Amino acid sequence: MISGQFDDNVRFSFTFTAGFSFEKAIGLSTIVYGVILKLLAEPISTFLQLKLNLRNITMDLYANSNYILDQVKKNVDFISPGGASRNDAQVLQTVFDFRNDNAHEAFTRSSRDWKLQLDAVHDILDLIHHPNEASEVQTIVDRLVRLEAEGATVTNEDFKFFE
Repeated sequence: MISGQFDDNVRFSFTFTAGFSFEKAIGLSTIVYGVILKLLAEPISTFLQLKLNLRNITMDLYANSNYILDQVKKNVDFISPGGASRNDAQVLQTVFDFRNDNAHEAFTRSSRDWKLQLDAVHDILDLIHHPNEASEVQTIVDRLVRLEAEGATVTNEDFKFFE
């Protein structure tokens, strides 16, 4: 998966079942990882450029989220005032952990925690003032919640909005 290239992101179908299945875990992991690459990597880089007053910064989501997490642990208001009451450190830790899970094929957590993971992405995007991307994430969450409630089979047709 290349950043910005999401044609046919879900290349196979999976069914939302009550229990664990590898098909569901891999499918959800693919969707979640696609969301962070498409909708979070660039806004995080932009946030750091502005926050640190840098002209150029890497588009490396691992490095950037790790840096922000380290800064939030030192100063809970690094992102903006109120970081402690919003629990910014926990939200960032969730994103950092699931980025690593999905980048390194540890699909199990995505199978059960995909909504928590996507909600964390939404919250970060909202916090760093990227409402359009946050809205796109919410659309994806809403669609997945509906498909899960229906016990539906998810196909690439359900995710044409990645294109």
